[in-house]
Amino acid sequence: MKCYIDFYYDNNNELVAEIHKQGKHKTVTYKRHVNKLIEIAEKHGYKINGECRIEDRVITITQEFDRYMHKQRNKLRILGNITDDLILSRIDPTTKKKIAMGTLVAALTIGTGIGITQTMSNAETTITTETETVNDDIETTTIAEDIKIEEVENNSDLDELLNESSFHYSYEDRSNDNKINNCKRYEDIFEKYAHMYGLDKNLLMALSAQESSGDHYNNLYNGPACGIMQIEKQVHIGTNTSAYNFNTNNMETITITEDSLNNLDTNIKIGAMLLRQSIEKYNYNIPLALQTYNFGQGNMNKVLDTCSQQENISVEEMTNTPTYNNWLNYRNFLNIGDPEYVEHVFSFLENKETITVLDRNSKQIKIKLINDYEKGKHY
Repeated sequence: MKCYIDFYYDNNNELVAEIHKQGKHKTVTYKRHVNKLIEIAEKHGYKINGECRIEDRVITITQEFDRYMHKQRNKLRILGNITDDLILSRIDPTTKKKIAMGTLVAALTIGTGIGITQTMSNAETTITTETETVNDDIETTTIAEDIKIEEVENNSDLDELLNESSFHYSYEDRSNDNKINNCKRYEDIFEKYAHMYGLDKNLLMALSAQESSGDHYNNLYNGPACGIMQIEKQVHIGTNTSAYNFNTNNMETITITEDSLNNLDTNIKIGAMLLRQSIEKYNYNIPLALQTYNFGQGNMNKVLDTCSQQENISVEEMTNTPTYNNWLNYRNFLNIGDPEYVEHVFSFLENKETITVLDRNSKQIKIKLINDYEKGKHY
């Protein structure tokens, strides 16, 4: 499949880059990131003075650029952790960004050694807190700010950070398809186990629509996988599976039997447990957990190993970074399963904006979904 990079001017006469690789493409618009891509290309013998196309050494150039982008996200991840702890829901987005930027400046000022290397000039921040009581005697913190920050170029990075739990995909909407409507016949069961295992009900139903078209009874005996959640019989029958149960606040373990897979209710339960297990294993990286559900753990390990070698990043670092999804580019080489499984599942979602799961402390972990299909970015 042909790989190339197009540089062209947008409607604002700004130079942007469009990377085409492995059947997908992404557009680089932020000036600093475009300049970095140009710098890398020039290091490999190209001279970029305006609109042009690069067709040689594209893989090498883009791998180096991806490593650069990954480092930028890592530098700002501490800021994401800080802003998660602030009560910002009643503050407008502009103020939220100012507080986040101010917090980063404060962290740099006190020299905490958190590994952020970016600097900002002429930045002052004063953040004060006061406690107030709201409904139901819940104590919360309101943040009053007096922040003066010079406009700097890395505001674009801050925009990316505050939305770094976003996931772009491109697929025609199937939320009204008969397959998902079939699943809705059992919505109460999906809701029961979504609540029990801290999952998103709509995500469970979308997974089932992709796996079995929402048909349990016609998928019991006609293949290696069983039932509405298509549990692999040879892999799972006779094994134990465990997942955190939010009803009991304890780990739950069950033994998978053929009878349990043939039963509609327990088939959904086991599928929910297996998905929950993968979501925790991969630090709440929902796309990675979904692809594992389809590929199986052994095949998913091969994808991650390949990505690790090509991207010069350890598997441990990948799986401990819930927003790292470069492994998506390495799904096709296996020639097994559905390499676009994540996108196919998301295409069935009725709620297209966010997916929400819980960590063990019942904190909501959200991923924002952005479908580029309507924008003409068909992968």
